[in-house]
Amino acid sequence: ASLVSDIQSQFDNIFGAGRVTAGINVDGALQFNASGSILQIIDNIESDTKLEYIGLRSIDMSILNLRGSLSENFGYEENVSFSINGTEFNFTYEDSIENIMKTVNESTANVKMTYSSITDKITLSATKTGSNSEIDIQNLSGNFFGPSGIVKIDQGITKNGQDAMFYLNDESKENLIIRSSNTFTIDNVTYTLKEETVTPIDFKVENNEDGVFESIKSFIEEYNSIVEELTSHVTQKRDYDYEPLSDEQKKEMSEDQIADWEEKAKQGLLKADNTIYSMLNELRTAFITGVENINMTFGSIGINTSSYTNNGIITIDETVLKGAISGKFDDVVSLFTRESSISYKRDLTSEDAAERFSESGFCQRVNDIVKKYITTSRDENGNKGLLIEKAGIENDASEGTNVLTRKIDEIKERLDRANELMDKKERGYWSQFSNLEVAINKLNTQSGYVSSMMEQ
Repeated sequence: ASLVSDIQSQFDNIFGAGRVTAGINVDGALQFNASGSILQIIDNIESDTKLEYIGLRSIDMSILNLRGSLSENFGYEENVSFSINGTEFNFTYEDSIENIMKTVNESTANVKMTYSSITDKITLSATKTGSNSEIDIQNLSGNFFGPSGIVKIDQGITKNGQDAMFYLNDESKENLIIRSSNTFTIDNVTYTLKEETVTPIDFKVENNEDGVFESIKSFIEEYNSIVEELTSHVTQKRDYDYEPLSDEQKKEMSEDQIADWEEKAKQGLLKADNTIYSMLNELRTAFITGVENINMTFGSIGINTSSYTNNGIITIDETVLKGAISGKFDDVVSLFTRESSISYKRDLTSEDAAERFSESGFCQRVNDIVKKYITTSRDENGNKGLLIEKAGIENDASEGTNVLTRKIDEIKERLDRANELMDKKERGYWSQFSNLEVAINKLNTQSGYVSSMMEQ
């Protein structure tokens, strides 16, 4: 009796008074019972240290064994099926609680099923927020949900939340704002509502000046790296000592030698490439052209282009830029991020394209240029970016079908036609030479005959 009392005391401390009871069954063995559940204590420790965890010792102890089946946990011997928010689930009595929870959580029912060993309860919560966070539960067969079911959750529809309703800078309370979540963003400011109130809340929004400075600096660095990379290709000189290798030459070289040779042979192939030059010019134009209705230039905020000999990359006077951000925060941000009223399309008319360009901030302009030249998605006419259309990209259909491959095919066709013409001319010349040879032979025969007649 003392042992049972000690065990009961430990159970009460861990699970709460009366939730798990210890006793002696008719066979004189220890017996543990939990209200509405089964307690499992799995022990593989040496006998002299058994169940020390609760004054006993266990490596795995819980009121509900999540790895156990419905049959093992609840003595349930029927298959069950139910629906949650219209999504149907079917399980056998041999399915584990863990598998049931995982299946529900990974479904499209928009709910999360969890178990707490502290409360010994399975809980369903909606993954959506606000007034749309309904949970509609229906038993289809068996008795999984309900007051007398495996999970003590009533069938029917449960409302889990309400929309957040508030006024923002609206003393007249004419424009009620409704959001499904307590956390939301308006005009690039993120708000989190903590509690209900009927009294106004005063707050101050401070500009993240350091964050904007670092973002601008990072963007300029990326811009410069693109300009330098493109410039290096269109200015690289060709080494004419390294012509493309023929198949016969490759047979006499190792793979490393071939790779080194071809790398040098490719140098300068893009020198003065018109498409890359056009992209570079558009990037530089995007920077030096002012943004419509913004009375500020890049030079006035400490951002300038370097000399032509330095490829025109952008330099930053950090002190001036920080001062501009502090003094004219909104204008600086707009200079980079302002969006046009005209949506981006690659087939805009020249008028719409010009208007979009003038209205857009520098970042938007660069984004448009990048899309124009290197986007891998097709437009309404089936075309990709200009550079992709010209040279293609690896592991894409454009790799085998682009401007360069079509030109190569055209050259091959011209070579084939030239070879055919040469063969035709060769056959014609052979025919002429053969006829000439026959004629000469006849002439020689006749000449010999005449000579012999004259000698007689």
